[in-house]
Amino acid sequence: MQGLAPPAPQPPSTPAPQRPSTPGAEGRGRHPAWGPPAAIRPLDSRLRPGSKLPSDPPHRIDPSALPNAPPMQRFAHKHVLVTGAGTGIGRAIAQRLAREGAALSLAGRRPEPLAETERLIRAAGGRAQVLPFDVRELSAVRAGVAQAARAFGPLHALVANAGIGGPNQAGPEDRFAELVQTNLLGSYHCARAALEHLAPGPGPRHLLFIASILARIGVGGYSGYCASKAALLGLTRSLAMELAPQAVQVNALCPGWVDTAMARQGIEGFAAATGQSFDQAKAMAMSQVPLGRMASPEEVAALAAYALSDEARGLTGQALDLNGGAWMG
Repeated sequence: MQGLAPPAPQPPSTPAPQRPSTPGAEGRGRHPAWGPPAAIRPLDSRLRPGSKLPSDPPHRIDPSALPNAPPMQRFAHKHVLVTGAGTGIGRAIAQRLAREGAALSLAGRRPEPLAETERLIRAAGGRAQVLPFDVRELSAVRAGVAQAARAFGPLHALVANAGIGGPNQAGPEDRFAELVQTNLLGSYHCARAALEHLAPGPGPRHLLFIASILARIGVGGYSGYCASKAALLGLTRSLAMELAPQAVQVNALCPGWVDTAMARQGIEGFAAATGQSFDQAKAMAMSQVPLGRMASPEEVAALAAYALSDEARGLTGQALDLNGGAWMG
């Protein structure tokens, strides 16, 4: 490996220039014109164009070597309701928040997967309860949220994740109304019911809607899904303005491809329509994603946890995109 070329020698008659001094800078750095401190200059030769960087330095800590590191407890003594918590993104968000100390109310239409999420949370030492209700039914939503508040106290956050996907076509079997009723109206029902049982201020409380990259772009044959998810962004901005005086933050997440059952069903449908194998259809879908991969539900959960935390006190009325670069706005 070649090193840096040595500096040209100074003529004997020319005195060496003096380094500029900065009060209090002894041992803490050098003037930019003089480059890095001498102690780290041997590294320079490894940073030349075309040279290879060394492998992980010996002092780097492998996170897997710390399996018992305590998780952050950003949500200790807080109560969060997650709809659609039985599978995929909803389950991942519920588990993440529970690991960080939240008590979880798990809502959805199907009791069995909700019970499995509850089991996983309790097995990890968390607190959770199951609330089976259909978000399309306002009376059922209000009763369920009231039950949640009686059990775990007032709500600090709602994650409105429950939704359905798939295409729709004009005609007698058009699913447009079904998609809008679940994805948009259901989310609105949950938000209004949650607001009736919010914890008192002045600390921040949160509403978080799970939208989609299809709120940003159009896809033929998916008018119901695209319209319902895009409408969630309008709902987010309106409620953010309405509730800001009460320190209630309202935001949305717009995930792209996420490795869930819903995504796999979408790829299977595309494969069947185009006569391709599942792997071929998935590769074609990923070719439109600059990072070339699906996100995991846990990645979405990490972003949700940030948006709901005290670290995001200035965040409201925003749609956060996690899509591997498939849409850059």
